Amino acid sequence: MCDVDGTLLTSDHRVTARTLEAVAAAQALGVEVMLASSRAPGALRPVVEALDDGPSAVGGAVVGASPPFISSQGALLGCYVNGELEVLGHRPAPLDAAHAMIAAAYANQVSIGWYRLDDWLVPELNDAIEREATITHTQPTVIALRDLIEQTRRSGGPDKLMFISDLDAIDRLEALAAGMPAGLQAQFSNPNYLEITAAGVDKGSTLRAHLTTQGLTRSEVLCVGDGPNDLGMFAIAGLTAAPANARPQVLAAADLAVTANDEDGIARLLELLIQIHTASTLAQRPAGDDHDRRHSQHARANDGRRPLPR
Repeated sequence: MCDVDGTLLTSDHRVTARTLEAVAAAQALGVEVMLASSRAPGALRPVVEALDDGPSAVGGAVVGASPPFISSQGALLGCYVNGELEVLGHRPAPLDAAHAMIAAAYANQVSIGWYRLDDWLVPELNDAIEREATITHTQPTVIALRDLIEQTRRSGGPDKLMFISDLDAIDRLEALAAGMPAGLQAQFSNPNYLEITAAGVDKGSTLRAHLTTQGLTRSEVLCVGDGPNDLGMFAIAGLTAAPANARPQVLAAADLAVTANDEDGIARLLELLIQIHTASTLAQRPAGDDHDRRHSQHARANDGRRPLPR
């Protein structure tokens, strides 16, 4: 299970060729590389497509389907089937509480994003929203606040709300987070990004439900993330890792530290796991093959306590 921004992606929001190759190699061994992001499905789609187009990449269990992913901070579990979003699980926020929060955010002059499925609604287009659009390769629908409230009365509560402030006005987000009405919860995905979902909804709760459905145990799960909103996943994973650029509390909670997102941390981690798998496979072969035995001994010497391969 891998976070996206700050973990899988570089600081300029790319998936490197080395990461694509490592993901493809892991998938070829039967490892499900599953993404978990605060991004909405539309913003996650370019990343999902990049991984599916990687060298020797394989799809999910359904023909023409991507592997499942967690999006919108855990409010949606889905996949893309023949290019179309298929919703596997959906837990939107309560409508009235969400309306109260966007009114409060508007009064506090922070940028507002209302996300539901593939829709992204904003009451105004400003620098923060334009920057987010550039990063995620998506475009919001601009709609006056009054019209947004009226339209969403018919479509239902959001998967998430996202409020963005200037870096010198984070106290406005902190005040909003402290005033959550019943039925909502808030988490920071970045210092100036406040993500709001239904109470009890986060990446960890959705991952837990997915593991139950698939009959998997925590010992079969590795989670990698860089932000406080990834700690819910860490709590239910058998093994956790954080890139060097992660927040201090995330690095402290992780079992392993890998190189930063700009230094192919995810690729190096996957390469190490593949190396360990190869060594284990060789070690299980019948005795008598000196070449294989020497190779196995060398691979075991480079275990998880040594530097990751470069």
